[in-house]
Amino acid sequence: MISSQDAEDLRTVLLEPLGRQVGSVGWGLGRLLGRSARHLDDLLPILHTAIDLGINFWEVSPRYGQGLAEQVVGALIKKPGQEVVLLSHLNDTDGGFEGGFDATLYCVDGTLQRLGWDHLPLLHLVVRDDPPLDRLLHHRGALGALSRLRSEGIVEHIGVSGADALLLRRALATGEFEAVLSFGHTHLLDDSALDPLFAQAKRAHILTINGAPFAGGRLTPSGIDEIIDAPDTPEDVLERVDELLALLDQHGLNIEEAALGFSTSQALVDVTLVGASTANELEQCRLILERDPTALLAFVTEWTQRLHSTPESTSD
Repeated sequence: MISSQDAEDLRTVLLEPLGRQVGSVGWGLGRLLGRSARHLDDLLPILHTAIDLGINFWEVSPRYGQGLAEQVVGALIKKPGQEVVLLSHLNDTDGGFEGGFDATLYCVDGTLQRLGWDHLPLLHLVVRDDPPLDRLLHHRGALGALSRLRSEGIVEHIGVSGADALLLRRALATGEFEAVLSFGHTHLLDDSALDPLFAQAKRAHILTINGAPFAGGRLTPSGIDEIIDAPDTPEDVLERVDELLALLDQHGLNIEEAALGFSTSQALVDVTLVGASTANELEQCRLILERDPTALLAFVTEWTQRLHSTPESTSD
């Protein structure tokens, strides 16, 4: 965790594996497009807003808008590395990637064509139960193809993404990946990705990226209301949420400030990805980072201690 004298680090970070300085808050374009089609001209203004705000680390996938996310980025950014660092995910537009060597080459070629680029700065392999990890990491599988593309300069850096920390750790153990993106396990209700996953990555000088700091919308005012009102919410979760809200009130913070700040203040997290779908949401994220961090850092310190305390210790 950072200290108050390091507060400026909440705003920018040096990505050592990539040799680039970027904003500590990045932008995943998934919510902007989802899997639906939108007109290119409707999307360019929000991309300009992101750049103007200093949000210059972006994440795309061929599945976002069935390839439109890559097209709109390529329409604005004519050369890789201009203005933004782009994290691309290995997939095809219908999400049917099966993990083989030739399929990897095919998918990468499709991404390059949609972007209009001759190489990719950062390409991530997505690990999940299907395709099996052993197939993805085989020398005749996706990793073998990515390694070849890296040696040819078509891909500068390769990383790995996913929601399963065990699969991500197995992938990192190959020594081939230079970045890791974990979804949904570093937020106010679950920080299990920090250690051992991100700690392992940091020891190996691997870029760490936290996705879903708002826990898929649960850590927003409406999301908290849904947790409280849901008839099947476990009692221990309700107690934890009540405790969280009381502490936020004590420090004069709202849930969104705390959720974003919890991630950006972690020393083990290089970049925090937000899934903003409007320019206003991007602006709100930037405003949070520009506020006096004193209350936020005090809250994060206390809340982290409570997250890792046992029920017996909290009742003393």
